[in-house]
Amino acid sequence: LAYMPGAVLSGIHSTTAGLDYSNTQYGHAFDVDATPEYGDVFYGNAWHTWLVGGLGAGGKAIYALDITNPSNFSEANAASLVMGELTPASLSCANVVSCGQFMGNTFGTPQIRRFHNGMWGFVFGNGYNSTAGQAGIYVVTINPATRATTTYFLNTGVGSAAAPNGIAFANVLDADGDHLGDFAYGGDLQGNIWRFDLTSSNPANWKVSTYGNSVPTPLFTTPTGQPITTALTTPIVLGTGNTSRVVISFGTGQLTPLTLSTPNTYSSAQQTMYGIWDWDMGTWNSLTSGRKLTSSTGTHPLTTSNLQAQTITGPIADPSGGSQSFYTATANKVCWADQASCAGTLARWGWSTALPGTQEQVIANPKLDSGLLTFNTVAPASNSPLSCTSSNNTGTTYSLDPNSGGAGTQSFYANSLGNFVTLNSLGVVGIATGATGAPSFVTVNGKRYVVTQDASGNVRFTAVSPPSGKIGQRVTWQQLR
Repeated sequence: LAYMPGAVLSGIHSTTAGLDYSNTQYGHAFDVDATPEYGDVFYGNAWHTWLVGGLGAGGKAIYALDITNPSNFSEANAASLVMGELTPASLSCANVVSCGQFMGNTFGTPQIRRFHNGMWGFVFGNGYNSTAGQAGIYVVTINPATRATTTYFLNTGVGSAAAPNGIAFANVLDADGDHLGDFAYGGDLQGNIWRFDLTSSNPANWKVSTYGNSVPTPLFTTPTGQPITTALTTPIVLGTGNTSRVVISFGTGQLTPLTLSTPNTYSSAQQTMYGIWDWDMGTWNSLTSGRKLTSSTGTHPLTTSNLQAQTITGPIADPSGGSQSFYTATANKVCWADQASCAGTLARWGWSTALPGTQEQVIANPKLDSGLLTFNTVAPASNSPLSCTSSNNTGTTYSLDPNSGGAGTQSFYANSLGNFVTLNSLGVVGIATGATGAPSFVTVNGKRYVVTQDASGNVRFTAVSPPSGKIGQRVTWQQLR
């Protein structure tokens, strides 16, 4: 099956020399440059598999295809395969007038979910470079009888044409394991973490959380110069008593793609990994008979001073004589604010771990696997336009404890002899890989490996040692046909 979104087709015959494929001055044209998502949805008394994706730097659109039955893949059946395409011009929202002005370049990956009104649908961030310049998310529901879609826009109200903002990825949390989306979380270009409340059975009541205030309020805001452009992870970790604690984990950094006149550019400030406790769960606990979540009363404006800091040290040469460079991290315990022994100045609402390299940042999605939060970073190369040679970007693969942002209970990466040793009495949490994109994990003959690929296309398998009892277990499933 081949499909070209209308938003791409309408501009593919460009007369601009640098964008015209047949022109000798062709530079680069972005088209469909975002990762799609596929999943099952239910309507018309039957299951269907949809593929939903955006365009990234290629444009402002979201498309949806019905890929249930490959035997239907033909041009003659195009009308039954293309479920729709949302663009700023075509968008119509049930709760907001002229909601197309909020759609920008759709960099994130939509998430297909079922909602509390019983309908299936999908959620995606509004993207970058919209006309309005504000940040928010779109929620699309599918009518179970007619297949008609209804779109809602949940607007944070933060951003403008003069100070543009936007959300790339929206992550949906099922807080009690009933396979319904309860909250969506998203990070924006201005460093805000937002929660979107989807717990009502009436979509008209879906809203941006206020955290005790009268207007939409972010859970946390990073220091100036730390944009959030990747997906968040939402691990639920052990809380106080029989409750669980939702910790929103994310990294900061930004890659602005090249244009015909400018190269790739990156954020210039020091960047950080964070884990922020979503403490406002009192209303949620009154709604559910399932998992209870650790909550706090009042309002709690969070800053970096409220967080437990961890320190990454490196690069450290392989003491066994190998060529690999390693990184260690502290393992300071987080004195969570909901614990009785952590009152006053001892109270912490999460953790922060500064990245040690110059301009080192997170521009690929972190992954929660084997009990740890694993992510690749990139440190841009410093190349002179007057030089005939160029260097590749460098980077590191890290694995941190999502409970603390520091080292796990043991070194995660092995040295050149295959031994998991500590360095300077600290656990090894990172290795210099120059990896691009998001990491992957595989298990071979009972051993766990992290798989990375560098800018030259070299694939690397690195043995890891997951914390006890953390070797991959399925927490969700999907039916494959």
